[in-house]
Amino acid sequence: EPYRRQRQMCIRDRAQNVVVDSGLSKGKTMATVAKERPVSLKFYLTPGNKSTNNIVRAAAQIMLDGMAAQKAG
Repeated sequence: EPYRRQRQMCIRDRAQNVVVDSGLSKGKTMATVAKERPVSLKFYLTPGNKSTNNIVRAAAQIMLDGMAAQKAG
């Protein structure tokens, strides 16, 4: 259990540092996007997001999952 929690924290830390490569938040980290424009995290997962960068999509999902876990717990 402690290992799993640490692993999740490490993954989330890495996701927070992913830099957005297009759109209104281009050049910002996911951590900044989550604070300034959290709705954009959902956008990165939609078909409207024309970026081919799957790292941004994955990071957005990790950030949303983390935010949902914080609300639930």
